[in-house]
Amino acid sequence: MLLAVPGLPGCASLTRVVEFTVQGESRVVLPRVQSLAILDFAVPLGRKIYGQKFADLVSRVFSQQDQYRIILPAVSRPILRARRLVPSHFQKSRVIFQIGEELQTDALLFGDLTGIRLHKDVKSETFRRKVGEERRTRKIIDANGNTRVVVKIIPVYKDFWRRKITRTVMIQAGARLVRTKDSAVLWENSIQIRRNFLSVEEEGGIRKGNWKPEHELINQLLGPAARRLVKDLLTRTITRRRRLIDAAGRDEYSRLVKNGIRNAWQNNWEEAGSLWLRAAALEPERPEARANLGVLREHTGNFEQALKDYKFVADKLGPPWTDYAAQVKGLLDKKKRNATPK
Repeated sequence: MLLAVPGLPGCASLTRVVEFTVQGESRVVLPRVQSLAILDFAVPLGRKIYGQKFADLVSRVFSQQDQYRIILPAVSRPILRARRLVPSHFQKSRVIFQIGEELQTDALLFGDLTGIRLHKDVKSETFRRKVGEERRTRKIIDANGNTRVVVKIIPVYKDFWRRKITRTVMIQAGARLVRTKDSAVLWENSIQIRRNFLSVEEEGGIRKGNWKPEHELINQLLGPAARRLVKDLLTRTITRRRRLIDAAGRDEYSRLVKNGIRNAWQNNWEEAGSLWLRAAALEPERPEARANLGVLREHTGNFEQALKDYKFVADKLGPPWTDYAAQVKGLLDKKKRNATPK
């Protein structure tokens, strides 16, 4: 999305802001893990269906990214059932290794829903509601003996009762990621999530708020719980706001820069990049084409070249390109640290 904003004095006649996302790094880096199998979560007695559903939701979170090859619970479920394995068996290295070999995976992700609780709080109260109006008239005689009628409208209220029912759903979950070849625990996490659902019943059969059955409220909270539990393993998406600058003038360089911005406005980034490259080759010391190329290269993940472009432009124009360069450098430094084997 591009937004028009005031131009930068001395270097451009028009500035636009472009928004895009770049892929950062996950908070937990697993350099030797390319695949992982997600197993059903252990649950309290009588809530088995929630353990399967939660595992499916966790796998759905991972399936939205291509960071790992995911073996779904639907694949691992019949294997564990045939071997009569339950979550407590995964404390044994031999079992983890055998399941890893059978599923052809680098790691197993499993855990338990340690608590699924629903608490209900009911509060009864009375309240007043307007039910109509009453018209009252009064005769007033002034000092001269003249009579006038004053009409006053008075609202009529009535007391009603209502019940406020607050249902609090709380889910506690824990998970760990274990490497299959040596049973090393690569990551573990636990979360607690709760949400209140309010429903109101008033006199006269009036119902407001959330009246879904309890199992639907629990299902509604399982998705956010799954995302929060494994978010450290997911690649983060970072939103960037960057300026595209137009070149002032009517020469060939300015025409190429303007046409490049016009193509970027139409989301034709490939053509925009081609035009800006031609402009940069024509006038290598002018900053506008290099500034826009830096945005394009950051947008497409070429962070090393984007950093060079931003540094070049920052030396000539200063902020905000000094900030752009610092942000890209920070992203590159983190990627290098995470790529170092541990």
